Amino acid sequence: MLYTTPAPTDVFARRNFLKAALITGSSTAAASGIGFATSAFNAFAQQPDPCDVIDKLRFVASESPHADVLSRALDFMCPDPPPHPSADLVAERWETARLLYVDALHLVNPYPLVIPQRVDILSQRVKLEFSPLPTYPQFLELEAELCSTLGACENPVVKIILKILGAIGLKFDQQQMQTLLATVGASIGGLLDALVNALKGQAFKQAWKAFWAILEALVSAGFRQALARTLGRAAATRFFAALGAKLIPWIGWGIFIAALLYSFAEQIF
Repeated sequence: MLYTTPAPTDVFARRNFLKAALITGSSTAAASGIGFATSAFNAFAQQPDPCDVIDKLRFVASESPHADVLSRALDFMCPDPPPHPSADLVAERWETARLLYVDALHLVNPYPLVIPQRVDILSQRVKLEFSPLPTYPQFLELEAELCSTLGACENPVVKIILKILGAIGLKFDQQQMQTLLATVGASIGGLLDALVNALKGQAFKQAWKAFWAILEALVSAGFRQALARTLGRAAATRFFAALGAKLIPWIGWGIFIAALLYSFAEQIF
């Protein structure tokens, strides 16, 4: 067996469990690239310069049997967009991210203890389906539809939330959108402001760290309960299940962040 401790079925608590399990290590774990994951978890948890972390992980990745996928993912993650990237460049980066997600799924699918069939989200049993990003045209189409539904989306913070929803492929009606935005603003408004300020200053490494902190906050137990109270348990569960689908172990969030940073740079500032 890969692990000796039963994994929690909460899709977000699993991140802490996975971190602990990886640190223990085993011969089987080494063969599955878990040594890389241990280093990644420990390094990113300290919130240093993401590109420095990525450089330090390259040797660990090179020792993994999944070196090709991990190395390509690391090459992609370090954010370096030009001040105003073209639509073609953003689309190219997005497609690269989508294909990396596909490769990551092939990497983790052999390990059912890492990917259980059903998980608990807000005390509801939900089928867990990790998935790659939508295609770039699908992302733009859904983002435009969400903007039309909301009716006003020029605020940078609103644009960030719409892009996250577009990336995870989730639709809400106008009232649900307004409630989601209000809850996000009340709960993590400061983190969103930090991301906006970093993007305005074209400080993309700082933006990377700010976005990571936002994602951590969005899956925290406190925010999950807050959104369940304001949005309703069923709709909140849909949101967290869709976001959790991008939590592909080991490299999923780094790819997610890097892809969206280029979209932010093009369409927000």
